[in-house]
Amino acid sequence: MLEDDDLFDKYDLLLPSKFNGGFLVISLYQKIKAKAIGRHFTSVDIKYILEEIAVRYREPVAQSEKVIKNLIHYFIRGVPAEPGKYYLTDHAESMVELMIHKLDNPYKNFPLKKNFEKYFTIRFNEINTINDLERRFGREFVSGHKRIINDHLETLEDELENSYKNLGDILDSEAYSATEMVKRFVLVFRNFGERAEDIANAIASKDRFIRSLREQVDSFYERVASFKNPETVEEQDHLETLKTDWSRAAVIYHDIEVFFDTVDYKIGNIRRQIHRASEKLSELHENFSSRSHFRMQIKRLYRLALETTSYKETDTVFDNGFPVKGIVYEKVRLTYPEYYDYGVKRSNVIEEREVDEEYLRSERREIEFEIKQQEIINYWVAESKRMLDERSELVVGELMELILLKENDLTVAYHVAIELAQFAAEGDDYLLDILTKAYQIKNTDFVTWKMSLKKIRTFVS
Repeated sequence: MLEDDDLFDKYDLLLPSKFNGGFLVISLYQKIKAKAIGRHFTSVDIKYILEEIAVRYREPVAQSEKVIKNLIHYFIRGVPAEPGKYYLTDHAESMVELMIHKLDNPYKNFPLKKNFEKYFTIRFNEINTINDLERRFGREFVSGHKRIINDHLETLEDELENSYKNLGDILDSEAYSATEMVKRFVLVFRNFGERAEDIANAIASKDRFIRSLREQVDSFYERVASFKNPETVEEQDHLETLKTDWSRAAVIYHDIEVFFDTVDYKIGNIRRQIHRASEKLSELHENFSSRSHFRMQIKRLYRLALETTSYKETDTVFDNGFPVKGIVYEKVRLTYPEYYDYGVKRSNVIEEREVDEEYLRSERREIEFEIKQQEIINYWVAESKRMLDERSELVVGELMELILLKENDLTVAYHVAIELAQFAAEGDDYLLDILTKAYQIKNTDFVTWKMSLKKIRTFVS
């Protein structure tokens, strides 16, 4: 495994800068694909391309020997038995193709819903065994499908981010008329609307697939749950096989569920971008309102100027009736009140309060009684759990009668029953069975439903 220092030391060799070989690799790749040069190119071709790059970006021509030395081994390699000839490495081609894929993703104009329906759909009677499920949706078989979905979502994010930027550029531009601005807004917003509809359809398709996959996984569990108690070695082996199948199915479901959680997060980001774009409509309305108000004020000023001016040969003269605005204001005077120390001192008197000994003793006895009672409750809760581990069933009514006999306190028995009920409800290993049949606690007027705690038989997967 590479150390972090190795990655930092080799960074310039793995990712060269633009004018130190980066643009050269891109240009070589494009010219080879266009068949402008052969797959095996020479140092003369490299010099010619470096000159083209320098002219295009108005930069000094880089030294070809230095650039070749920087790119050799990782990006270009010499052709054996042919000195002065080189070829692009697989690493160089994959880097350029990665950039092309990022800027021009093939899934850009392909509906997201179709990708979901193509790769994540369960047809009728398609899956009968665990091998069918693994062959269709196992981690190794859907890794490519996951990458396609992620690439598609990443492209959508980039596309909508660019569209959002275009909306801002349209609003900030002063070269467009109101009509032209609305037309451009409509073109950009059409893209947002199409993507929003596509995402809604994709989410519905994804949810249907998750439900179908869950039903398939549950069917494997039902085979385990409905299997009878094994009596022979063959039946025991068959039961173990069913458990293994269910375990494999659960792993597949968990893997796809985690993947779709990331998909939901990315879709949430895309929907937030669409929501942000809708705010630009308010900005467009404000832009039109401010422009309209400004034009109206200019027209009023122009009309007022025409009504209050008279033309003369030397100049245009305003009549005395032309209104002139003035700002009425008053100079603010800041006054600072002086501080007068009248020497008045106040002293706080702490009043000592008498201690009520009788009240103190009464409260202390009550607290000690509550603590002692809680200790007894905790003891009987622990004792009841121990009894439940030793038995398969524990009748709550009989337990309350036992506690009442030992402690002579119905409150303790009542709270122990509540604690056990909460313990069974919060865990997955016990079941609280309640029958709507009255149960009279002996030697008391207390009546409750007939309740019992039972262990749940579970299968280890």
